Amino acid sequence: MLEIFTGRMSCHGVKGYRGPDALNITRGSGGGLGLYFAPSRDLLNEGLRLKRAAKKDAGKLAEAWSWYETKFIEEMRAQWKDPLFRGALNSLLGRKTVTLLCYCGGRQKRCHRFLVAESVLVKLGATYMGERPKET
Repeated sequence: MLEIFTGRMSCHGVKGYRGPDALNITRGSGGGLGLYFAPSRDLLNEGLRLKRAAKKDAGKLAEAWSWYETKFIEEMRAQWKDPLFRGALNSLLGRKTVTLLCYCGGRQKRCHRFLVAESVLVKLGATYMGERPKET
C-alpha cells in the first residue's frame, strides 16, 4: 500500500526535500508522471491572481483557496476517463512511498500537493504520512 508524504522543493535559497521518492508535481518544472497531478496552467494562473488580489486579507484568502480547491478537484475528476491518467495513477499507487513536491510553503496546507495526497490518493487506499522535513 502506498504511503504518501508531501514536501517543499528547494527554491530561492530555501532547502527542500530531495529524497529518492520525490515526485515534482508542479506545472512549470515537473515532468512525466508528476504532470498528471499538477494544476492546469489556466487554473494555476487564476489561483495565483486571486491569491495576490487577496493580499493578506484572511477572508479573501480563504475564498480564493476554496475556489481553487474546488476547481483543482474538478480537474482531477475530469482526467479520470483518460487512460493515460489512469495509467499514471496506477503507476503511482503501485509504489511503496512517494513524496509529492511543489514550491508552496505549506504551513496552512493551501497547496495542491495536499489535495492530491488527501483528496485523491487517500480515497484510493493510500495512507497520508504527513509533511517531510527538509533535507540538506
